[in-house]
Amino acid sequence: MKRLFLLLIFFSGICLFPFYTWAKLKIVATIFPFYDFARQIVEKRGETILIVKPGVDLHHFEPKPSDILALKGADFFVFGGTWVEPWTEKIVRSVRSGPPELIDLSEELELKTTRVAVKDPHIWLDFSYVAKMIDKMAKSFAKRDKENSDFYLRNGEAYKEKIRALDQKYKESLASCKIKTIVHAGHYSFGYLAERYNLNYIAAYPQGMESEPKASQLKNMKEVIKRTGAKYIFYEELVNPKVASIISRELKLGMLKLNPGGNVPKKRFDAGITFLEIMEENLESLNRGLECK
Repeated sequence: MKRLFLLLIFFSGICLFPFYTWAKLKIVATIFPFYDFARQIVEKRGETILIVKPGVDLHHFEPKPSDILALKGADFFVFGGTWVEPWTEKIVRSVRSGPPELIDLSEELELKTTRVAVKDPHIWLDFSYVAKMIDKMAKSFAKRDKENSDFYLRNGEAYKEKIRALDQKYKESLASCKIKTIVHAGHYSFGYLAERYNLNYIAAYPQGMESEPKASQLKNMKEVIKRTGAKYIFYEELVNPKVASIISRELKLGMLKLNPGGNVPKKRFDAGITFLEIMEENLESLNRGLECK
C-alpha cells in the first residue's frame, strides 16, 4: 500500500511538472539591459531569453532564423522600438497580431539626437527612462499572469527604487567634477547620461562605427583633453581600444573603461553581471577620470 502511494506521488509529479514549466512566463528580449530588467522583475517565475548574445557587436547585428525561433511560444517580445533597433522591424511585422505581446520600451520616450542629427538609441542610459521601462514591463507581466501579479509589481517597485538611488548617486557625484567633458574613444553612446548630469560629451565615432574616426574628430578630442587638463581618456568595453591607446601614448594619459551597457563580454554574462553593477563601475571610472569629489 505504501509503495502504491509513493508511485502515485511520483506520477503526479511527472504530470504536474510540464504544467509548471508551461505556466511560467516566457520573455524574449533583444539586448542585455532589457533582458536584465525583465529577469529582475520575474526572477524564477519567468524564463527570460536574450537574442543578441554576449560579446556580439550590436552595430552590425542581424537576426538569424534561430533567433526568430526563440519567439515561438513566447508571451512577450521586449525591444527598444524600431528606431532604437531597426533590425526588429521584420520581427515586429511578423508578430504584430501576437503572440507574443509586443513591449516597445521606447514608446512615450523622447529620443534625443546625436551631434550629427541621428536618433540616439541608448535610451537605457537615462535612468529616468529606465524607471518608466520597468513600470511598463511589470504592469504588462502582472496583467498576463494575474496569479503572480503582486510579485511582479513589487519587484518592479523595488527595482525602480534601486534605479532612483543610482540616479541620485550619479547626480551627487558628477555635480562635483572638476572636469566637465567626457572624452570617449568609442561610439556615441553616453549622450543621454551626459545631458542628464550636465556634462559635455565627445566621442571618437560620432555617428557609428562603420569607418575610422576622422582626423578632425581626433584633433578635437586632443584639444579638449589639453584644455581641460584631463589625465585620462575613456575607452569602450567590447570595442578595440586602439584610438584610446594612440591618444593615451601621445598625450601620456591613463585609460579608463566605460561600458554603455548594451552588451557585455560572455565571461561576465556567465558570471551573472547586472545592469546596475555595470553602471556602478561606469560611475567609478567617471569619478576618477573627471576628478570628482
